[in-house]
Amino acid sequence: MGMKTRLTTYPTRARAFRVGLVLGLLIALTGLPSAADWLVTQSGDQVETRGPWEIKGKLVVFTLPGGTLSSMRLSDVDLDASQKLTETKKMPSAPAATTSQRREATIVITDSDVAHVGPEAAGSVEERQEAGAQARAAQATAAPGEGLTVAEWNQEFDDAIDGVVLTGSIENRSPNLHSEITLLVMLYNTDGSLAGRGAATVDNVLLQAGQSTSFRAAFAGIVGFDRPEFRLNSASLSPRQEVAEDQAEGEIPADEEGDDDDDE
Repeated sequence: MGMKTRLTTYPTRARAFRVGLVLGLLIALTGLPSAADWLVTQSGDQVETRGPWEIKGKLVVFTLPGGTLSSMRLSDVDLDASQKLTETKKMPSAPAATTSQRREATIVITDSDVAHVGPEAAGSVEERQEAGAQARAAQATAAPGEGLTVAEWNQEFDDAIDGVVLTGSIENRSPNLHSEITLLVMLYNTDGSLAGRGAATVDNVLLQAGQSTSFRAAFAGIVGFDRPEFRLNSASLSPRQEVAEDQAEGEIPADEEGDDDDDE
């Protein structure tokens, strides 16, 4: 009987290199940050999220760009508009044209063919431009957290920390959407000295117009104080003022443009 030889094959260096390259690419891809998604509320506000949002029961859970985990009521979110906006944001922008072709003029327009704008219409345009500049200046000087307020607060003593605990509610009384809300609480003694300060825990860091949320701030070792001071801040505001600015800087309405025709 003849002997059978069993051969064992080993990967060549080229094959080992290809396998290592594929594994390296997979590891690099898994380390990339998730693409941003968008949520659109029923009132039209747009919220950017870090990575995709997720529906859990009656809530839409998502992570804000700053890394804060947040949620909104499902009934407050327009899912169709959110999906469309996300797809639009992820679409690649059209490349800018690099060449242009010179075309011969086929119609010659002289000064007598142009309807001239009267002083009243010109003044109307200037008023719109001035209103737009004022709107931009007001938006630029708006303080972060403007429109947010501590509606109510209570204090109680906690034996576990041997100190006081402040609880209460924050309301959004502005027409804007506030996200990544923070609250700094400072306690003062009767002589005006600072007894303690600390960041409160805010239940919902994203509030639409008219919404409210709860907060809690614990101060270990502080048994009493005279008065608190609250400092609210938010990382972003909904850019809904841009609509008013665009209208303020818009073109002359059709009825003003047609005044010359009526005079003729």
